[in-house]
Amino acid sequence: MSAILVHIDAVKKVKRLMLTNCTNITGSGLRPIRFSNVVEQIDLSLVGLHQKPELFPEPPISCELVLPILDSIISGAGASSLKHLQFPYKWRKDRSEDTEFHAFFGRFRENCEAISCSVCSKNSCPWIHNDEDEEEYGTVYRMCCICTRLDCYSHINRNVDFCNVCDRSYCTECTTMVPCGGGCGYWSFCLDCKTNNCANPNCTEVICDDCFVDCHECNKGWCWSCQENDAVDTALKCQGCWGRVCCGECTAKEEVKNGVHRCLSCDKSRCDSCRIKECKGNNNCRSCMKIVATQLVVQTMEQNRHLKLDVAALQDENELLRVENKNLHSKNIELRDKLSVIRVIAS
Repeated sequence: MSAILVHIDAVKKVKRLMLTNCTNITGSGLRPIRFSNVVEQIDLSLVGLHQKPELFPEPPISCELVLPILDSIISGAGASSLKHLQFPYKWRKDRSEDTEFHAFFGRFRENCEAISCSVCSKNSCPWIHNDEDEEEYGTVYRMCCICTRLDCYSHINRNVDFCNVCDRSYCTECTTMVPCGGGCGYWSFCLDCKTNNCANPNCTEVICDDCFVDCHECNKGWCWSCQENDAVDTALKCQGCWGRVCCGECTAKEEVKNGVHRCLSCDKSRCDSCRIKECKGNNNCRSCMKIVATQLVVQTMEQNRHLKLDVAALQDENELLRVENKNLHSKNIELRDKLSVIRVIAS
């Protein structure tokens, strides 16, 4: 990479540097763009637009090697033109104020030129999101990653919004954003990203990963509105273990061993395993018992079979011990007889 950047005189000519699919680089090859005052945008995420940022295995791109190069660009002689950076997910996932990566956020804001807001035309400096609790951590706040259009702090979400799938911000002219239909009221996506679609054929909602309740058997998922609609066959989550999720269609299949049912009497949603445990314990709901009656009978019969096997094994072991005890008793009599003979001879 270094040779290519030198050959094209990147330090003087390249305004936009995208490193899509360069997953084997460490970042040392970026040295030829040190002190560049023409580069405006650098994408270090190593993935393309509308692609999830996580890479497996993690790429070797090094924060320690790249940050000094970025520092030379924003603080070199002459005004810096750099206004947008897209960092690798590898750097952004470990969120701590004590890292050099986090410290760079402040240096970036101090050295960047002000840009006009897309709404009010007021000058505003680009800044990197530094809230460790937000998904946008480590991204340039409310600046479109394509055209670098910016919303100032007073006009957040007017023209630029953040996609929670590809972790990029887009303006309304570059891509269309849609809200999550799962009920969280927070997540949004760009239409070009692969999102979770509601399994109800009459529903057009798209859903974020947090709101997506998918069946562990068929992997179908439903939006919040459809989950609340009893007329739609949606996936149920077990409220006992909070782990098992299964839709009604899969629960009804004989080959599915641990379905999830909602009891119409006590309104408890339980997987079969949890309901059986509760019915053997303190749950006296007759409707719950009916739901798992077949499994209870099968389990009881299986337990009885095992108990019979255990009893038979114990009886066999007892017989072996009885025979061994009889043999020991015979040996004991033999030894006493020998001892009596020895005493007679000794006297």
